Amino acid sequence: MISESKPTRLRKENSLVFRSALALVLTLPLHGAWLSNLKEAKNQASEEGKDVYAVFLSTDISGACVQFKKRVLSQDLFQEAIADRFVTVLLDVPLKQTPGIVSPLAANRVLAENFGVDRYPTTFFLNSQGIVYARETGAATSGPLKHAAKVIRRAKDQVARLESIKEAYQR
Repeated sequence: MISESKPTRLRKENSLVFRSALALVLTLPLHGAWLSNLKEAKNQASEEGKDVYAVFLSTDISGACVQFKKRVLSQDLFQEAIADRFVTVLLDVPLKQTPGIVSPLAANRVLAENFGVDRYPTTFFLNSQGIVYARETGAATSGPLKHAAKVIRRAKDQVARLESIKEAYQR
């Protein structure tokens, strides 16, 4: 009797090629002035009179986050388009936990919980005082310039809303 062995399927996460590609994408530098600390971003925004564009990613489990980072956030076109209006902060949230190892990004997990993040990627728009005025969930399906235009439009909508409230209050 000849025993026939079943071919074993390599899990995608265990594939050397997959792990190498993921490591490359995760180490791609983000061009521009991406901060990794929300408190620093709020302080800088307050000093410069800008809003904060905060992005919560979980690149260890989400392909959408990896692609969003690669196709939009790491592009010079995106950074240049929003630099005049926003201080940008990228918060990578490690959702996989290895027993005995504490990730330096673990504080981002607590911050994400405080913001009520339940899906990744999630972006928040904060004014210069650190108050959230908009939230979006999901990765951009458009290119860097279209996404930048959407981000800027969201901020302009907020300014228009505040001006109309101010006018109504003064009447």
